[in-house]
Amino acid sequence: MVLTGPKYVGELRENLAALEKGPLGEEEQRWMRELGRKVHG
Repeated sequence: MVLTGPKYVGELRENLAALEKGPLGEEEQRWMRELGRKVHG
């Protein structure tokens, strides 16, 4: 599931463009998980 909260039409378009790219690759997932660990401790 993907939740977005755009304030403007431009932000909505950016969000939809990102969704069209498909799932994150393995390297991107690793980076996001590492960031999450740092943010949430």
